[in-house]
Amino acid sequence: MEAHPEAEKPTSPLVDQFENLNLGEDTDKPVKKFIGPDGTEYPSKSKMNKAISRQRTNEKKVLRKTARPISHFVSLPVCHSAELKAAYIEWRDDIMAHKYNETLIPRIFLRPEILHFTILKLPLENEERVEQCREFMKSIEVEVQELIKARGPNGKLVLKFNKLRFLGSPENTRFVEMGLQEDTEEFDLLQDVVHIVISKALEQGVLERHELQHVKWDKNKNRYTLTLFHCSLVNSSWGQNDLLKMRGRRDFDGREIVEKHMDLLKFPDIEAATLEVSTRKKYDPETGMYLSQYTINI
Repeated sequence: MEAHPEAEKPTSPLVDQFENLNLGEDTDKPVKKFIGPDGTEYPSKSKMNKAISRQRTNEKKVLRKTARPISHFVSLPVCHSAELKAAYIEWRDDIMAHKYNETLIPRIFLRPEILHFTILKLPLENEERVEQCREFMKSIEVEVQELIKARGPNGKLVLKFNKLRFLGSPENTRFVEMGLQEDTEEFDLLQDVVHIVISKALEQGVLERHELQHVKWDKNKNRYTLTLFHCSLVNSSWGQNDLLKMRGRRDFDGREIVEKHMDLLKFPDIEAATLEVSTRKKYDPETGMYLSQYTINI
């Protein structure tokens, strides 16, 4: 009787090991190679990815060092709201009246006339680049206005404020700022406006991609988004020279503000009025606002 095939199969573990070697057969197989973008060969995919990550980090550091200085910015001013300015002034004056500590100097509190949300910082080193920026703003004006008119409540871009937050520690505070509610249709519309501004600025060469700050690409919505929306109210950089002389640091002692005043300021919802390109550290002598280079009425 012919034996069943399974009956002839070796059962010894040692035999099994040799059988698995497929002795007598050609076992040579091509070794998979991992080649990086620069042509370097790596023994594994993980090592290649780590090397690429290090290279990109180093490239970013180099680009930051070569980035042009910021001279202008695109913003949404909020200083047109009398109610908002009045609320801020009352909050600021109450803090100053307590004279909590010597680091809370008047100059670190922003003037009401310059309160704003920064959308895009711009390196415009000469008048030719400023004029290029004006043309860029002119090119997006109708698109921005029509988008807001179509999707905004009553055809307006509404800003809904969240609450105060601080950067640094209570003892060593850099900023106190007001944020926006981000889980709203109004905020989503604002991010679409941001996308138009950023994408067109890059397309028209107003700035380079590596010069973007607090910006990321949202794969889900296929748009540029701003990761940090804030309206600075107290900013240590405005008084850093005085602070350095006082305490050898560029920040201020914000303990009393953090402990006693963070919940005392509420901003009303407001309708944004303009989208501006303004010059840093230069002001309109009549209004006290940042000197505007181009205005889109929204």
